[in-house]
Amino acid sequence: MRHGATEYTNQYPDITELGKQQVKEQGQKLKAKIDPNKENVMLAASPSVRARGSADVLQKELGVEAARVMRALRGVEIRNHTEAQKMISAIVGPERDISKMDRAYASSSDFEGLVEVWEPRSKVEKRFFRGIEYLIRAFSKY
Repeated sequence: MRHGATEYTNQYPDITELGKQQVKEQGQKLKAKIDPNKENVMLAASPSVRARGSADVLQKELGVEAARVMRALRGVEIRNHTEAQKMISAIVGPERDISKMDRAYASSSDFEGLVEVWEPRSKVEKRFFRGIEYLIRAFSKY
């Protein structure tokens, strides 16, 4: 699942009260689907502050061990924060709709060529899928 709503402060837990509520609600839905007598739950999170903050809320909701932080699941490396912030502001607009940024990064080829500002999306995807492959191997041990 994705992290809860954030203001991108990079200060733990970096999720808003709305974000905490979102994660808690998703945790309740997930908990209703888990049979604790038959299933083990292992949490993994990227090292981003908002992901760890969300994982901590989810961990408490599910009553499981703390999340394993995995570097392979980290987000996009920003190489020029000033230029990145300008782009982010232009994309999310005055309503600060962060989902617009997620969609733009996922679908616009602009982010592949701006290597002085962003880590290329192709590199992020490779790293992310290596992380997912690792998770599959780790979870298959249970």
